[in-house]
Amino acid sequence: DALPILVLCSLFAGFRTLLPQHFSSVFLLLMLNRVFDSYRKESAFSNCFDSGLFVSLASLFYLPAAVFLVVIFASFIMLRPFAWREWVITLIGFIVPWLLVLTAFYWNNNVNEIFAPSGKSVFGFSYFQYSQPAHAILIYIFFGLLLLPAFMYFVSSFTSGKVKTNKFFLLFFWFLITALVSGIAIPVGA
Repeated sequence: DALPILVLCSLFAGFRTLLPQHFSSVFLLLMLNRVFDSYRKESAFSNCFDSGLFVSLASLFYLPAAVFLVVIFASFIMLRPFAWREWVITLIGFIVPWLLVLTAFYWNNNVNEIFAPSGKSVFGFSYFQYSQPAHAILIYIFFGLLLLPAFMYFVSSFTSGKVKTNKFFLLFFWFLITALVSGIAIPVGA
């Protein structure tokens, strides 16, 4: 199913660049897996910690990925009964990698470099090596038109599925909306 999109993306030289977003997306997929696994579990503390940890690791590669912490909390509202400990454990899971990285930077007297406006992520990848092609708006319109039938199917099938399926669809919708809003709010190539 993804082969046509990969072929279309490979047609444009600007899309064939290895970016920190690619590494970050792996951790975001792992976060979604842990969140889905927490559905109807009696005790999901490890899932909560892991999901916060994966978002944190994603944000180490690409700082704007930290906004997906909102998706975790939205999933707790949708999938689980309220338990404040799960929310706190998720925040602890998010803080631990950043605390370790800040400690390593402090020991090496590089604290000022972690958020320096050099355009680098924590692991040294450049955020700004990506340049959009001149016809990028046409590409975005094309992919938007490809997503339109999928969105229409999503809306039409939302009420016909099981409760679990509907909740997972709604979580995917939150994930998509968060990705779109953060993509629009963050400057091009950031």
